[in-house]
Formats: sequence, C-alpha cells, structure tokens
Amino acid sequence: MSSRPVISPINYSCYYSQSREGEQFVQVHSLGIVLSGTMEFDDGQQKQQFVKGDIYMARKDRLLKFVKWPALGGEFKSMSIWFDEETLRSFALEHGYSGGGDGWRGSDAGGAGGVRDDAGAGAGGARGPLVNADADDSRGGRSRGGDASAGGARGVRDDAAFMVVAQEAPIVAFMQSLVAYEQIKSKAELLRLKQKEALLLILTYYPWLKHVLFDFSPPGKIDLEGFMQKNFHFNVRLDRFAYLTGRSLSTFKRDFEKIFHQTPSRWLLHRRLQEAYRLIRQQGRPASDVYLDLGFEDLSHFSYAFKKEFGLAPSRIGLDERH
Repeated sequence: MSSRPVISPINYSCYYSQSREGEQFVQVHSLGIVLSGTMEFDDGQQKQQFVKGDIYMARKDRLLKFVKWPALGGEFKSMSIWFDEETLRSFALEHGYSGGGDGWRGSDAGGAGGVRDDAGAGAGGARGPLVNADADDSRGGRSRGGDASAGGARGVRDDAAFMVVAQEAPIVAFMQSLVAYEQIKSKAELLRLKQKEALLLILTYYPWLKHVLFDFSPPGKIDLEGFMQKNFHFNVRLDRFAYLTGRSLSTFKRDFEKIFHQTPSRWLLHRRLQEAYRLIRQQGRPASDVYLDLGFEDLSHFSYAFKKEFGLAPSRIGLDERH
C-alpha cells in the first residue's frame, strides 16, 4: 500500500531562512542532530524545539510538521541518518532482532509493556531512557528536551512521531563525527557502515527500540472518523491518509463518503476552513499565521477559499462582524 523510497543513508540540511518545506508524512525511521539554529517538531499533540547539539529520533509511518529557523545572522544546519526498511531487515537478520511491539515501548522495557519512569538508560548512567519533554524552555515558553541525567524522565507517548535522545557522550560524539562525512557523501558503502554503526549504538542505550525499528507490519485498520478529525490539518496526499488508516485508497474513499457524506478533498477543505475561522475569530491570529498550520500551501489560495466559504476575507473577520 506504500512504497518505500530509495534514500541516502546520511542526509545534510542547510537553510538561511525559516523553512517549513518537506512532506509531513515520515517515510523512514531517522536519527538526527541539530548543528546550528533551531528546529521545531509538531505531531499534532506535542510541540518540541531542538537547538544546537540536540539529538532526536523520528518514527516512520507518522505525521509530523517541522519548522527550521537559522541561528541569528547565520544558518540552520542538521544531519540525519535514515534507516530504510531494506537496511533494517538486513540488520535484524544479521543480529537476530525481531519487532512487533505496539508504540515506542516494547514489552521488555520497564516490565509490563512500557518504560518505567525511573528506568536506567544503561551504560550511560542517565536516570531515564528518555529525556523529559515537559521541561520549560527559556525561548518563549515552548517545551523542549531537558537533561536526562537530572532525573525525572517521563517517557514518551506510544503514538508519538518523535522522541528526544538523551545526551549520552558516545552518541553525541558519534553524531558530531559524521559532520565531516558531508564531504564524501557520494561514498555510499562507507555511509552504510556508519548507518549500521548508528543502529548498534542506539540499540545499546535503547534496546527496547527494537520493537519499533524492526516492526515491518503496515498500519492496521483503525477508526477513520477519529483519525481524520485529529489529523485533518496535516498536508499529505490522500493515499497517505489511506495507508495510515489501514486501507487502500479506493476503500478509504468509499469508507470516507459513508461516514462524512462528502469526498475526502471537499471535507478536508471545509474542515480546515472551519478551523481557520475559529483561530482567526476566537484567537485573533492572522491568516498568514494559520494557513500553513492547517495544510494550505499558498496564502492567496487560502484567502480565496476562505472568502468563498464565509463571504468575508480573513482580515475582515471580527471587524465587519462587530458592525
């Protein structure tokens, strides 16, 4: 139902202005580090900012928005290692791994089906295997990863699209060492060895991740109405929505029209415009601030569709209504 892309093992990203580019469907597992600037992840339930030196993992078959901001007077740079299914299957076979856990946490992590809040991370001595993602951050009150060694790691939601990786010295040193490999990124064989090394390292500190990395089953059939009401604001193709709800595209469209009595495209447009109206009317947010958050790619198209739906331009909401 979903083809996997042919990808480079290690990828480098650089921007000199704010960027929201990129598909909001995560196709492969990845391990990344921010080298300069700030990046924000948003999976619809939690926003998390990462700054220089922060390390993260993103999970395949999840919806995830991200924004990248360059450092003041500088650039945004990041490096990520992508783990395609072929590589993971080969690694699992070679090392005797099998997946099948539900969510981030496997059945052997912290007892019955989850990571204990006080579980040890292993050789690194961090108090918890995951960084506390609820710590207050000094940049505008947004949350970001704290220091795992400070205690109080609370784990991660089973359905989360990303997790914060603790600042274990070997992981940090390894990730930073890969910066130099940007100069030889055409050497695929060498990069594959580094990709394999990354798997060995991350599984040393997070052995329960085998239940995520080596689970090759496609998403199962789930409640379509609940999923769409929760995720309508993600800008992805219909076949992605179909895949994530465990359906073929034709079955998705058929089930969708039975539930919503509209085509998926028409319903998505109407639902996104409804939410835009609420945000503009009740929270006073400008159109330029909401259109990207709600799955629109172009401000002029958003404004045209909004006026057609409500009879007023977004800028007039709250003004004309008071007269």
